[in-house]
Amino acid sequence: MSIAWRGALKRFGARVALDALELDVERGSVLALVGGSGSGKSTALKLVNRLLDADEGRVLVDGDDVRTIEPHALRRRVGYVFQRLGLFPHWTVAENIAATPVLLRWDPARIARRVDALLEQVELDPAAVRGRYPHELSGGQAQRVAVARALAAEPPVLLFDEPFGALDAITRGQLQERFVALHRALGFTGVFVTHDLGEALVVADRVAVLSGGKLLQVGQGRDLFERPADPYVASLVEAALSHAELLRWRLRAGGEAP
Repeated sequence: MSIAWRGALKRFGARVALDALELDVERGSVLALVGGSGSGKSTALKLVNRLLDADEGRVLVDGDDVRTIEPHALRRRVGYVFQRLGLFPHWTVAENIAATPVLLRWDPARIARRVDALLEQVELDPAAVRGRYPHELSGGQAQRVAVARALAAEPPVLLFDEPFGALDAITRGQLQERFVALHRALGFTGVFVTHDLGEALVVADRVAVLSGGKLLQVGQGRDLFERPADPYVASLVEAALSHAELLRWRLRAGGEAP
């Protein structure tokens, strides 16, 4: 399924959080929305599954205005992964992953097979974790469970709201790689919100940079690096390059950078 924002505007009181956004995500591709706090990236994401509604303009999923789709039907099409996971603390891993299939009244045997298959897809041992509770998992394990839960009802669209931001660098890198592998295997249409341009370049086919609710530039990573359209985009590129240079220095020096 494709996604499109057509003049999508969202206000919170007098503040314009998203200013007439015009943007497309092609079927089967991943778009990263990049920007700092208050840039509008999470607002744009939440308009897709109607956690928020646009004040003006439209948001389309596969050509259908999301406001014409019943919320429960829309959320069957659209999986959502939060930064803070949103796992139910008193439910086991299996129960968390099975939440949507249970609501859809899938056969219990089918649900059990789906839970185990998804745990394997996110590289967790079903026998070891299906009966655990969220507090018994590491941060990386819990985030993998959250991804599995979003995939449970086989939605063609997945939304990720800074899903790896709270994790350590090594775990974050591993999950970024797993995300790319899952996308190649499943072919879903994805929108991935992050403040980190480096992460965006790893997980997404295209990157859209927002600031103050406005779209500054959209394109492949090469476009942003070679032809930044705005000083803010250029600053994100510079920061990403500086971080890469710091990592290379540490690898060469075998120690901490000054």
